[in-house]
Amino acid sequence: SHGASRAGMAQLTALLGEVWSGSGIITNVIGPGLFPSELTGPVYADVASYARNADKTRIGRSGGL
Repeated sequence: SHGASRAGMAQLTALLGEVWSGSGIITNVIGPGLFPSELTGPVYADVASYARNADKTRIGRSGGL
């Protein structure tokens, strides 16, 4: 269900961007991803592990707070 929810949000954002772009409105979405926390601390501390995860994102980096 996580994958379907994520895909649905991406498609909704793309559709709204297309529909509203003629009015000068742009759309953006923030989906689930890697952010610093107690649980992800080891990933952020390991440069190679962080790089592997960041390379999987469209913007080439993980989230930050």
